[in-house]
Amino acid sequence: MKRLYFFIFGAMLTMQASAQLGLGDEVPAVRVPEGYQLESTQSEYWHPLVDNGKHFIDGKSYFLYDEKGREYMRLDYDNVEYVDYGDYYISVILDEFYVSSEKRTYYTDEGYLKCEAYHEFDPFEKDWYDYYYWYTDFDETSGLPSTIYRCSGKYEEGSEDISAATSKIVIEKYHGNIPEKAKYEAAGEYRSETREFKRDFNEWGGIEKESVNFVYHLFESDYYYNNIEERFFEYDEHYNVVQVFLLMNSLSDPDDEPYMMTSKYVNEYDENGLLLSALLRPTSSGVAFDKTSYTWAKIENPASITSPASDLGRDLWYDINGCRLPNHPSKPGLYIRNGKKIVVK
Repeated sequence: MKRLYFFIFGAMLTMQASAQLGLGDEVPAVRVPEGYQLESTQSEYWHPLVDNGKHFIDGKSYFLYDEKGREYMRLDYDNVEYVDYGDYYISVILDEFYVSSEKRTYYTDEGYLKCEAYHEFDPFEKDWYDYYYWYTDFDETSGLPSTIYRCSGKYEEGSEDISAATSKIVIEKYHGNIPEKAKYEAAGEYRSETREFKRDFNEWGGIEKESVNFVYHLFESDYYYNNIEERFFEYDEHYNVVQVFLLMNSLSDPDDEPYMMTSKYVNEYDENGLLLSALLRPTSSGVAFDKTSYTWAKIENPASITSPASDLGRDLWYDINGCRLPNHPSKPGLYIRNGKKIVVK
């Protein structure tokens, strides 16, 4: 049986605008304990005022890994389609799931990320399209990229042609191996779009705050949209992210008062430190609850997992949050050295 739900298009655009430059997941800074891999995720939503708050599963994702333990494919499944009614869309919950996206990941010979290619279904246009992110300008010491191109079309392995690039991300600064400051730019005949991305870190290297300033301008109609998003992180005694407070200010005219929306992620972990779920809880009216559940698989032979650090024989140090350190840590604490946990006294 199909059920109908109404969504205001402006609110949907606000949620789409909160995407983060392709630099992280919805709940970033989640550590993966040694010996485990993310197997699948499942998302569900509900609204206290709709159908007595009944929960609906609206998405699933499955992850596949190569022999070195690196993700090489992610399959997304959806069971929602949208019907255009002018000022709003009706979302129709289907009885069965369909493949809505396929992401393939490619790596350099040294083991660093080279390309992420997407084959996605557009539920509004009801058609498939292809695009990919091409990572370039690698730092010789860290192997980290400073420029990412978003290209339209299907990716062909071995090709370095970026003539199809429609936008690019310039990473201005890293904090360890995590992008700290970046800028996304896209320009065309009919529109311009920019996103400025920034992270602040606490004294032990954990992400304290994320900021994204998104500006969209449609030339022909002089449509203007600005969304400013901020996320604030809270950790437990095991350095796990337990809460992420989200604040968004949106306006469609520079002279208008911004529309403010607040919410927060609440994370749950098991005794091994594995993330079980991330619940998006509204703290302002008009926002549905959204929960993502995580399923993990234990690696049968962790010794077979290699990394660029082990491949290149470098002595690399990271803090417990996964941020790379410039050299041997000077403060006591728990660190990761070439993939292994080390206690520095």
